[in-house]
Amino acid sequence: MTTSNRYWLYGGDQQPDGQSAHELLGQFPTVVSATAAACEWLSQQKNPSAKWWHVVDIRRAKIVAESEANP
Repeated sequence: MTTSNRYWLYGGDQQPDGQSAHELLGQFPTVVSATAAACEWLSQQKNPSAKWWHVVDIRRAKIVAESEANP
């Protein structure tokens, strides 16, 4: 596995029943570029308050950045 894009951005919807739908939104070389992409994605959503995102460092298997709303 190449780690040049080690920061993976996931995002999705908060559902009324507490469940969460999510998807991989992209892979990035830095946490800064992944976070910028998350902010751009969020700004394009119809109801951004019902959305969440987080960035995972796949090398460390750890969330390194996240929105205030979590799945």
